[in-house]
Amino acid sequence: MLGCDPKDRRVARCVAGIQDQCLRNTLELFRPVLSLLGPEWQRPPEQRDQLAQHIAEFSLAGIRALARAGAKQEW
Repeated sequence: MLGCDPKDRRVARCVAGIQDQCLRNTLELFRPVLSLLGPEWQRPPEQRDQLAQHIAEFSLAGIRALARAGAKQEW
């Protein structure tokens, strides 16, 4: 989707970003932190499909934007 070499840093950053979103929203480790942020941050298990759809749409939009920008980030 990015139109670049698989070893390009943007690919790794995209993968890490998607993994981070998934982990943050699924690991029980984060439940105590989320409870401190308030009830709007807590998601019942039945909303997992909705959350997965959001992560997919959000991530794909970001990847498409990076592909349109085309320039490599050097950091």
